[in-house]
Formats: sequence, structure tokens, C-alpha cells
Amino acid sequence: MKAQNVGIGTTFPVARLHVADSSVLFSATGYPTLTPGQPPVQGLGRRMMWYSDKAAFRAGFVDGTQWNKDSIGMASFAGGYNAKASGNQSVSLGLGTSASGLSSTAIGVGALASGEGAVAIGFDAMASGDISTSMGYKTFAKSCFEMTVGTCSTNYTPTSLISWIPTDRLFVVGNGSEQSMRSDAMVILKNGNIGIGNSTPEFKLSFAPSLGDKISLWSNSSNSYGLGIQSSLLQIHTDISAADIAFGYGSSATFSETMRIKGTGNVGIGNPNPNAKLDVNGTVRFTKVDCINNFCPPNSAIRLTPNLHLNATTNNAVIVNWDNINAGTNDPSFRVGNGDATDVFYVTYSGDAWLQGTLTQASDIRLKKDIRPLQHSLEKISMLNGYNYHWKSGNLSSDLQTGVIAQEVQKLFPDLVHEDANGILSVNYSGLIPVLIESTKELKEQIEELKKQNEEVLRALKQLQKKSN
Repeated sequence: MKAQNVGIGTTFPVARLHVADSSVLFSATGYPTLTPGQPPVQGLGRRMMWYSDKAAFRAGFVDGTQWNKDSIGMASFAGGYNAKASGNQSVSLGLGTSASGLSSTAIGVGALASGEGAVAIGFDAMASGDISTSMGYKTFAKSCFEMTVGTCSTNYTPTSLISWIPTDRLFVVGNGSEQSMRSDAMVILKNGNIGIGNSTPEFKLSFAPSLGDKISLWSNSSNSYGLGIQSSLLQIHTDISAADIAFGYGSSATFSETMRIKGTGNVGIGNPNPNAKLDVNGTVRFTKVDCINNFCPPNSAIRLTPNLHLNATTNNAVIVNWDNINAGTNDPSFRVGNGDATDVFYVTYSGDAWLQGTLTQASDIRLKKDIRPLQHSLEKISMLNGYNYHWKSGNLSSDLQTGVIAQEVQKLFPDLVHEDANGILSVNYSGLIPVLIESTKELKEQIEELKKQNEEVLRALKQLQKKSN
């Protein structure tokens, strides 16, 4: 002993207790007592303390009650400045750290581990969920099994600190710049939902509700192959106009293409090299209704041009120039050519039609039933009148017309008159031909009969002349 210093194995002790060339052992037998006594010293101070009743060790400095009896967990370890390990089997190292959960660990500055088996490492990192881990700057791991890394992750209230809840967080990467501007670069929930810049993902992959590029599959300078969002618009884009977008099945190496959108805007279905805005190799069927500028022809399925509609009714009709009111009445509304810029058929806006060739109609007896000869055709036809007239509507031809009156025909031949949904009548003029044929035959019979009667009269006159001579 020298100047109040005690040396063991040395004659020149440099500290109050100096043990040279040997180990130092602080021991106690058995398990820690259930009724521990007071530690050797409490309150503020600098010390290295072995508290055998709780099998706990402390080293460093405290300015409060952090190392008092009630703040020391069984078999715990704390070192540093105001490091508190109150949980049994806990470890607290650094400045102002606290490990209060069973078997928890807090390391760094202000790190707090309150969950059972929780680990908090860093600056103000907090792990309150059981078996959770929080690492970095001001990060939170609040649900069980959660791991959070990074800086200033968002704060939230989990459904449970101790149970597995699918909608609670599992892994978080914080990217907030400061405590007042917390944010998350990525959040993975226990149900597998992943949020990129989205702290509450509702789908398997959710992005932040902001405009701009979302996914880049391959980039070239500032352009890329990827997906983006703009106002009311989902964008699927390539890096240059010469690149295409293809749809199909299989894999990238063994790809079977079904549709392609060229950089020019041409779309090919079953055709990888479309030469038009829509180039389809196969059968096309339209069933949906299309309306333009609040104008809808009846059940129009598709509008190829402003005036052409396919599948325009439930009977699969074609409507051409339905709503064009600017063309002249004699201008063609629908035309069919023969391939050398010559019309073979057209219909004008007035409803007139022209055909270069012969129009035939099905008339095979094998297609007909309930066949009956016409009766009294001449009598009925003689009751019809022919007229010259002009159309009232400006959309119809202004030329002088020749025809019949539908109401008159309807009284005599109702089967030859059609009434549309608006009550407008039209006449099947070709249906009058059989009536005229039968009328001609009846008239011929009458003429033949008159000829016979005339011949008889002539013979009688001749006989009278002979007698008078």
C-alpha cells in the first residue's frame, strides 16, 4: 500500500486498487435473490458497480436515479451517461439510453427499448413492440416483430404491441429530413403490402399519391421505359419515339406477342408491323356503345369516322353519316366503288340511290310458304292514283318526284306499307309489280273478251248488210 493506493501483485499501485498480472473476480453463489437488498450506492455519481443481489453491472455516470435499486433490472448491464437498464436481462449503453423491456437492448443516444426482446440502436431510436428493432435517427418500431431503419420515420399507432396483426408494419425505411418532416421511403406491412413513399399501402404495391414517374424498367439519360402518372392519366412510356410497346405472354426471352403499339401511334393486333392507326390481323367484333359530343345513334357500337357507325342497332346494322347536316342533298352519303375510282353504288343525303348494274331479290319458291294468287288486282290498282310532287324537307331532293301516296296504298295493300317508330309511312314500290302483273293479265282477259264480242257484233252487222242488199 502506498499513499492510500492498494497494490496487489505490484509495489507501485497507481490507483486506489491496482491488480497486476492477474484476473479480478466479483462473485456470488446461486441465482439472484428474490428480495434484493439495496445496491452499494444510489443517486448521482461516477462509478463502476457490481450489484450482486441482482447480478447487475453498472459503469459510468448518472445525474439522477437511473442506477437506484428500482431502476436496475435483474442480470442487466448499463454503461455510459444516464444509461438505464430497468428490464430484466436488459442492456443499455450510451447517453440517456433506456432498456425497460424484458431482454431488451438500447444503444446510442436517447435510444429507448421498451418492448420485450426489443432492440433500439442510434439517436432517439425507439422500439416499443415486442421483438422489434429500431435503428437510425429518430426511428420508430412500434408493433411486434417490426424493424425500422433510416431517419425520422413516420409515427403511428399500431393495432397491437404484442400480437401479429396483418395490417401492422413489418419493415420500414425512414427518409424524413427532420423530426417535423417525417416520411417513409418504404413500408412493408405484415400482410405483404408494400408502400414506396406511401406509409399506408392498401395494395401489394402502392406508390405515393403524387404525379410523375413511378417505375423505371430501363433508363437512358432522363428518359426511360416505365410507368408514370399525370393528372387523370396513366402513362406507359418508352425512352424514344422509335421504340414500341408490345403485349403478349411467355417470358422476355420466349415472348409471344399479341398486340403492339408503335412509337408512331400505330396499333397492331396480331400484327407486329402495323401500317395504320389500327391494323388488325384477324376477326374484329364491336359490341360496346359509343357516343361522341353527347350524340348517340341508336345503340351505336363504334364510330370509325364522324359519320360512320358499326353495329348501330341491336340488329347489327351499319349507319353512315347519321348526324351530318352540312352536306348537300345530292351529295353521296354512302358510296361503293369498283377499285378504279368509279362508283358502282351510292346513296345521297336525300335518300336517293343509284346502282350501276342489276338489283335482284330472293324469290326462290323453296324459300316461301303460304303462297296464294292475288285476287282483284285490277280493281284495286285502278283505285290508286299517281302523282307528281316535291319533298317538304330541305334534306331531301328538290327535284320533281313521281310516285304514290302511302296512305292510299295502305288502304288497298296494307302489306306494302311500312310504318316506322315515328309514324312515317313508306311504300314497297317493288311489291306493286306483282299487282301490276296480275292487273295486266286481268285487263288482257277483258280485252280478249271484248275482242270476241266485237267480232260477233261485226259478223252480225255484215249479215244485216247482206239482207238489206
